[in-house]
Amino acid sequence: MFEYKFKVWEKLKEKGYTQKTLMQKYKLSAGTLDMLRKEKMIGINVLDTLCTIFKCQPNAIIRHVPDETPEK
Repeated sequence: MFEYKFKVWEKLKEKGYTQKTLMQKYKLSAGTLDMLRKEKMIGINVLDTLCTIFKCQPNAIIRHVPDETPEK
């Protein structure tokens, strides 16, 4: 499973991004923004957009957390 390394929505707000800007300039949908607010995982294209906004690599935003299920 993947999890965020930080609260993405809060970081966007700190950088001065508004919902309107994210929707108009970066073409993020209201549903996507809601997923970020609720800290739910987003698709690879949205991750690409976040990397552009934050000027970083994906591993700066998310990390892999191994499942608790033992391997077969």
